[in-house]
This record gives sequence, structure tokens and C-alpha cells, in this order.
Amino acid sequence: VYACGGLFMGIASFLLILEKAPILYHVYLAMTVFLWTQIFADIQFVKDAISFLMLKKSDLIKRLCAYGVVSLFILEFL
Repeated sequence: VYACGGLFMGIASFLLILEKAPILYHVYLAMTVFLWTQIFADIQFVKDAISFLMLKKSDLIKRLCAYGVVSLFILEFL
């Protein structure tokens, strides 16, 4: 996971350098790749969380989905 994250970061940074992108773009990219690499490194936790949610009542899942949709909607407006 870390090797793939590092490879992706290297390729994406190289493309940003070729495009002469501002340094902030590199920072945004680095944070995003770092966070997703950490999430995928602990994939067992994600699998356990999903299986736990599937065992719960459907009301909880509906409520979580509704919160997620509303959150994404608000983020889009920001």
C-alpha cells in the first residue's frame, strides 16, 4: 500500500511539475495521498466497520446515508 501510494505521489508530482502548477497543488495532493494511504493500510478496520454496520438495523444505515448525503451536499456548496 505504501509503495503504491509513493509511486502514485511521485507520478502525480511529476505531472504537476510539468504543468508548472502552484506549490499548494502539491500540498493538497500530498495530504490526499497520505490520508488515503493510511486508510488503505488499515483496510481490515474498514471491512470490520462495514460488516458491523450491515448487522445493525436498517434505520441506522438509512440515517448514516442521509447524514452522508447532507454532508456532501453542504461540502459542495462550500
